[in-house]
Amino acid sequence: MNEHYFFKRLHGIQDDIRRLQSAAFALGASNYRDYPENFLELSLDTAVRAEKLACKLRHLIGDYGQIQRAPLMERVADAQGVTVAREGDALAITIPRLLPKSRKPRGSEFINQPLHYALAQYCEANTIDKFRECAVCFVHVYDENLSLGRIRDYDNLELRHILNTISTFLMTDDSGALCDVFNTTELGETDCTRVYIMPQEQLPGFIAKLKNSPNFMSNFTDFS
Repeated sequence: MNEHYFFKRLHGIQDDIRRLQSAAFALGASNYRDYPENFLELSLDTAVRAEKLACKLRHLIGDYGQIQRAPLMERVADAQGVTVAREGDALAITIPRLLPKSRKPRGSEFINQPLHYALAQYCEANTIDKFRECAVCFVHVYDENLSLGRIRDYDNLELRHILNTISTFLMTDDSGALCDVFNTTELGETDCTRVYIMPQEQLPGFIAKLKNSPNFMSNFTDFS
């Protein structure tokens, strides 16, 4: 191991930790009511710094081979709360956070690595017949206690890399000829993303069930 380069990178990460602390303190001192735009900018800055820091630490550990990738990703997936479970003929994946913006590649990596591991572990422990023709439903759940103005356009979310990762393990192909993709939004107790993969014929009934939920967005009109 090149210890000099290792500690050089580690010192850079330590500097990033100090910057993250400063950003968090600035966020705590900001006035949301009087300066909402400043509060939003500080919130985004703090969150992005934290995600970049996590990815840098993963790379540092992985590059120097002190910890094998599998146990590292096991702990990361567990810490993030990524889960994969069967619900009837469908498979349900829960990512306990909103998907990142499509312009934030580090955000995609932050989620994709533990998601990849969780799917690999699930497929290893269970007999999986990959879907040939299927429907994929992304349910974007926003914390009901926060402003509805946070809700983003679907084309601003990082869906492609997430779908590619899911397709690797659960689908023969994510081509439009074989895969229907549906997005919807709900309110809930906390931010998260739920992804359902199911036979195509089940999608209409699944959507109808979602629309009957009290958390379905059509039941809310105040987007302030």
